[in-house]
Amino acid sequence: MALQDYVFHRPVPVGVSNRHVHLCDADISRLFGPRHLLSKRRDIVQKGQFSCQEVVTVATSAGVLRDVRVMGPSRARTQVELAPSDARELGLRAPLRPSGDTNDSAGCVLIGPKGSIDLAAGVLIPERHLHMSPRDTAFFGVAQGDRLRVAVPGRRGGLLADVLVRVHERFVLELHLDTDEAGALLARNGDLTYVVDDERLGVDLNLRLARPPGGRRLMTESELRRVVRTEGRVRIPHGVLLTPSARDLARRLKLD
Repeated sequence: MALQDYVFHRPVPVGVSNRHVHLCDADISRLFGPRHLLSKRRDIVQKGQFSCQEVVTVATSAGVLRDVRVMGPSRARTQVELAPSDARELGLRAPLRPSGDTNDSAGCVLIGPKGSIDLAAGVLIPERHLHMSPRDTAFFGVAQGDRLRVAVPGRRGGLLADVLVRVHERFVLELHLDTDEAGALLARNGDLTYVVDDERLGVDLNLRLARPPGGRRLMTESELRRVVRTEGRVRIPHGVLLTPSARDLARRLKLD
């Protein structure tokens, strides 16, 4: 099969996300002085978001990252987003999480020109994800929290599994990769990728990778959602195992 045979023909641009920091208002004041306002450096693709002139130092007992860019506007909670190689340089075991999920994450010290912060938690490696508007989700037949596969063309390209869908009315369609992922794929900002259409492919590649005991078929939450959207109320066939999240969805939908 050629690539065009099993993907949606609407391309998704890449956005490479370098290490960066989101700050709450209180921490902006601690690092840059009372009542300091972030200075816009340039707008990014996502509407209302921008990179700032301000930078901070991220430090641990094992390493230091200097000139880490602050992103605006301010957030409700301070968060540091790193690539895996950045986390290793700091000696951190930062968890792989959706952006914003900072509970029980790693800590660090943030240093600015006017002060420093001992951040007990907030350092994470963001999961690769797709920004979509509600209109985009209607086109691709997906919903907030779904997991997709995305094909990245090129000599070092590949098939990315477990790509998280994030939905907001202001989001612009874009695939966010960290610098390590983009480097491995030789992907750059603006490169075009393609969402895999599982129905046209006819095979769920996750099933090849996750064989349950006895070789029985495993159904994921995203696959169950697609079946329900296509066929309405369904019965779970005998011998099919559900992942924990798919089992929770089946209970909520009262499926047999």
